[in-house]
Parts: sequence; C-alpha cells; structure tokens
Amino acid sequence: MFENLLNRNFFLLWQGQLISNLGSQAFLIAAMYWTMQATGSASLMGVLMMASALPTVLLGPVGGTFADWYSRRAIIIAADLLSGICVLSLAMMFFLNLPANLTVIGVFSAVIVLGIVKAFFQPAITAAIPDLVRKDKVAAANSLTNFSVQASTLLGQGLGGILYRLVGAGTLFIVDGISYLISAVSESFIDLPVCKRQERGSFSQGLTDFGRDTVDGMKYVLQRTGMRNLLLISSVINFLLMPIFVLLPFYVDLTITKGVEWYGFLLAAISAGAVLGYIIAASIEIRGEERSRLIIGAFFGVSAALAAASIVANSYLALLVFLIVGILSGLINIYVITIFQINTPTGLRGRVMSLVITLSGGISPLGMIIGGLAGDLTNKNIPLIYALCGGIAAVFTLMAALNTEFRAFLAEEPK
Repeated sequence: MFENLLNRNFFLLWQGQLISNLGSQAFLIAAMYWTMQATGSASLMGVLMMASALPTVLLGPVGGTFADWYSRRAIIIAADLLSGICVLSLAMMFFLNLPANLTVIGVFSAVIVLGIVKAFFQPAITAAIPDLVRKDKVAAANSLTNFSVQASTLLGQGLGGILYRLVGAGTLFIVDGISYLISAVSESFIDLPVCKRQERGSFSQGLTDFGRDTVDGMKYVLQRTGMRNLLLISSVINFLLMPIFVLLPFYVDLTITKGVEWYGFLLAAISAGAVLGYIIAASIEIRGEERSRLIIGAFFGVSAALAAASIVANSYLALLVFLIVGILSGLINIYVITIFQINTPTGLRGRVMSLVITLSGGISPLGMIIGGLAGDLTNKNIPLIYALCGGIAAVFTLMAALNTEFRAFLAEEPK
C-alpha cells in the first residue's frame, strides 16, 4: 500500500505534521477546560473556539501565496518554532501565577497566534507533498497524512483531557511547546525544492506583486471549469454535512430514540468510516475514467446516505448509514485533494490548496448556523432537514456530473 512512499523526506514531513497536530489538539483542549474553570462563561468558550478557527479562514489565501513565494520547508520549520515559543510563553504565565484576567488574555492571544501560524503551515504542508513522492503515490501520501491527522486529533483530544487533569494547564503547555520545537528540528532535515521567484523591486512593488499573485491563484481555479466545479461541489457537500452534525443529538433523541451514548456511537462511526475511506484510497490505484466514475459515484452515495438517514429509525441501520457517510467522505476528501495537487503547477500549488482549505473551513460555520436555524424553524423536524440536505446534494452532483469538462478534469492524468 505504501511501497516507495515512506522515503526520508516524506517521513520527516509526515511526523512533523503528526506532532504539530497532537500538540495543537492537546493545547486547545487544555485552553478550553482552563477557560471554563477560570471564567465559567460559555460565551467566552465559544469566542475562543471561533478565535482558533477564524485566522486560518481569513489568512488562508495569504498563507498560500507565501507557500508559493518562499521556501515551504522554511515556512513549516518557522511555523513550528513560533508555535513552540508561543505555547511555552503562555506556560510561563501560568507558573508566574499572574491574575486570571491577564492569563485569559494570554490564552486568547496564544490561540489567535496559533491560528495565524496554521494559516501558513497548512498550505505549505499540502503543497509540499507532491514534491516528495511519486505522482502515482500522491493519493497514498494524502491518505497516510489524513489518517495521521484523524488519529492524532482523537489521541490529542483524549490525552489532552487526561493530562490536563493529571498535571494541569501550565505543565501540559510546556510539553506541547517542547513537542513543537522537536518537530521543527526534525523538519530542518527535509530536502524540499524551492519555488523560484523573480527578484522584487521596492517594498510597495513587492506588496503589489504579492496581491496580484494571490488573486492569480484564485483566477487559476475559477478559469478552469472542471477545477472550479470540483471545488464547488465539494464545498456544497461539506456545507450540507454541517446541519447533519449540528442536529445529530436531536436525531438520536427524536428519530432513533436512543440515549446520549448513541450520539458518541454515530460520531465514532463517521470517524471510523473516514479512516476506512483513507485506507481504501491508499489501497487502490485507479486512473482516468474509472477515477471519474468513482468520485461522482461517491458524491451520489453521500447524497443517498443523507437522504436514507431521514427515513431510518432503527439505531443499527443508522450506525451503518453514518459509517457509509464516513467512508465515502474519506474517499472524496483524499481524491479531491490529490486531483487539485497533481493538476496544479508547483509554483501555484500553495495558493490553490489554500483556496480549497479556506473555502472548506469558511463554509463549515455557515452550514452549522443554518442547520441550527433550520432545526428551530421546523420545530426539530430532523428527517425533513436530512432529506433536504440529501436531495440538494444529489441535484448539485447531477449538475456537475452532466458537465463534460468536469468529468474530463476528474479523469485527467498529470503531465
């Protein structure tokens, strides 16, 4: 499955991302728990979560241009160094026993800094992968990367809570900070091609060129019908999945009439399905028309599964439906990322991948808000909302599938 994949450079990049994600998840859990205990404010916790995600969404396009202008290796190393210094600085605030209001400001500042750093780290990582493995191994590399992200997210969240209880926020932040620094040291040994850029003139000219190149990355996607449609349908499916997650507790309570443990079971089924999807994507090598048919079929499959959830009242059938949603979503995620990577020149890849990350990250909160409003407006008619989500997803998928350029783009092989 991973033959000729785990070369030295890819392994160093992969483990760097693994450690960084472990650290960020454990940090966020500790920051949330401490904020809850120190302030007792649910509103502040909500703002904290928003503060952790918003910089990545807003600065994604800028981070993508940086990944195309400058050394991706240097960006990755600098991101982990800055993250380590930031978290260690916060840890010092805890050991100095500063007033709680100052420490709260420190927590929010650290979360915002880490969000900004992530906006530069993610595009650099995603853009670097195709330069480190063979073209026919990019999908497998993405599968392994996403598998590790999923695993480190679950492990980081679980260990974060346990370690917070055992050692407290300050000590946990020290461990997190050191893990970032270790990751930065190991990443310094990566050999990664540098995108060649022309020399810039004055500072103002450099800013003008930077803005123009950022816009050029967006134009590159928008002017290619197949690429644009793939981004659109992927964003629509992601948007329509958000109401499913937001309303899942009500689905468990009102539709399959089970206790809270089944909420955990269904979430676990989606996560386990996503991991299976990653493994399947890494295990099979399909090209051309077969890949096009598989991706379109996966989009239709997700649509059908969402619609099926609206009529399923048996808990075990619901478990199967959400497992299928996870598997198909995992497959779609890997193939969409891979197609964007292999069909984008290396000098544009950072900007294009940042656009994908920004849109998927930016549309999720909107889907959550609309899902919650739809639940209230329909008096918690969850089957109706799930059916609408499935139906809308099917319509958009059909429109995309009927487009010749879209199908051709999915089948296109890298040159």
